[in-house]
Amino acid sequence: MALGLTGAWALGRALDAFLFRVSGADPVSFAAAIAVAALAATLLPAVRAAKVSPAAALR
Repeated sequence: MALGLTGAWALGRALDAFLFRVSGADPVSFAAAIAVAALAATLLPAVRAAKVSPAAALR
């Protein structure tokens, strides 16, 4: 987790040039980026689980 937070902080600092009137370490922007990453990380397993038949999952 520490590695991920460090990487996110470093990426935020690198993206400072692309953000308009928002710093890369802004807490609200940082929280939004973490929320988007969490959503993206859970989307693929959820879609794969939805494709499995409930009867096949119970066998």
